[in-house]
Amino acid sequence: MSTRRSLELLLALVLLAVGPVLQAAQPLKADPAAAESSRIARERAEVEARAKVAEAACRQEFAVSACLRQARAERRAGLRHLERQQALLDDAQRKQRAADRLDRIRERQEAAAREQARPKVEVRSRADRAPAPERSASDVAAVEAEQAQRAARAASAASAADVKAGQRADAATQRAQQAQAHREAVELRNQARAAKKAPSASLPVPGTPAVPASAPR
Repeated sequence: MSTRRSLELLLALVLLAVGPVLQAAQPLKADPAAAESSRIARERAEVEARAKVAEAACRQEFAVSACLRQARAERRAGLRHLERQQALLDDAQRKQRAADRLDRIRERQEAAAREQARPKVEVRSRADRAPAPERSASDVAAVEAEQAQRAARAASAASAADVKAGQRADAATQRAQQAQAHREAVELRNQARAAKKAPSASLPVPGTPAVPASAPR
């Protein structure tokens, strides 16, 4: 059997051995993220196993250096591809954990708000159900006395307003009477002046000859 054939068989045996071990390490009820992580780990182990087998085969070749460079380049390419997948998976898991933390914080805040609001509601409910306190006789008397004082003040204010209104009416009447008396006095003075200025009918006009009472016809 050739060396290359032997190495290929060795690679197949390694892959067969690695696969069941990784699958056994995976939990029975793993979530999708855990399953994806296990898949990446399994493929990484396969890449490493193939690289080791390829390097062992290269050492049997004539151009060992070129073969090793090719094998190692294939290993690096395979690992980089798996690393990118792992980075995407890690980023998605970080975002999911952050969202879960925000949900838990929001739930705690809402629960705290409900706890703070419950005592106030209970106090208001008890206050609504509680009967009104009975007032003592002294409290009733004080209320009645205060109401009587308010009524007395209102009546006093009304009386004062009535007195002021009557005084204003009397003053207006007195001013009207005084004005009427003043007008009458002025009219009397005017009449007296007119009487003094009018000529008497029985007195002869100066310069006119007197006519005898019995003149001959």
